Amino acid sequence: MDEEYDVIVLGTGLKECILSGLLSVDGLK
Repeated sequence: MDEEYDVIVLGTGLKECILSGLLSVDGLK
């Protein structure tokens, strides 16, 4: 259960980082 929870947290973090990066790029444009 702990391992699955860690994977979910890491996956969410990656998604947030990607979304933040895309938003930053759109803002620069």
